[in-house]
Amino acid sequence: MFIAVLLALGFLAVLVERVSKLRYSTGTAGLIALVCVIVALVVGAVKVLRRPGRSTLGPDGLLVRGATGSVFVPWARVASVHRDVGDVVVTADDGRQIRLPIANDWKSVEGYEAFVEVQRTRAKATEAVGDARALEHLDRRDRAPRLWRESLRALLRGGADYRRVWIDPSTLARVLRDGRAPPDRRVAAGLALLDMGDPDAGRKMRLAAADCAEPEMRRALEAAAEGEIAAEELELAEARRRL
Repeated sequence: MFIAVLLALGFLAVLVERVSKLRYSTGTAGLIALVCVIVALVVGAVKVLRRPGRSTLGPDGLLVRGATGSVFVPWARVASVHRDVGDVVVTADDGRQIRLPIANDWKSVEGYEAFVEVQRTRAKATEAVGDARALEHLDRRDRAPRLWRESLRALLRGGADYRRVWIDPSTLARVLRDGRAPPDRRVAAGLALLDMGDPDAGRKMRLAAADCAEPEMRRALEAAAEGEIAAEELELAEARRRL
């Protein structure tokens, strides 16, 4: 956004300079025509910058892509959802508002259906999954990828540190699909299913990835489906959650 504004200001400065020169080399008609062109360009640029983005709903949250970049808000960070004229407005817990343009008519079927879909996805994504204390053993906790993977295997074997901890495959599958769960926990759940020998583990991870609105989370799950840990993507996904 900042770069776009700088470019626009630079372009306007050049045009103003040209206008000042044309005052002495052309008539009034030519000057007026150039001013009209400048105004049209400015209005067009403003419309492009304000043009609503394309939104994606996933179990992990809401992603909106626009002319100036993308914004991702996890469902756990959404404070409220309401209708405003033709838009669906999502308010984050830090006060940010994201408008999802639907239609010009408040009572439009499209607007109502979109509002209901946002609320339904949000409600489904915020359901509690599994025993919180047991699920914490899946978390990375700043460990190197290799050590993290070894701890997951020890968890499945019931090693010395995990003799009283057991997470059944059905719970792992729910954590994998749970968009509210921390990114590393979702990846760990998928890897645990893979290490358990679940023949559908790869397919489950790819389906979970396809449902993700957040690109980094999607790539991390796709890597996990191949038995790999995409540490950089995980860190980016976790950083988005902290914004």
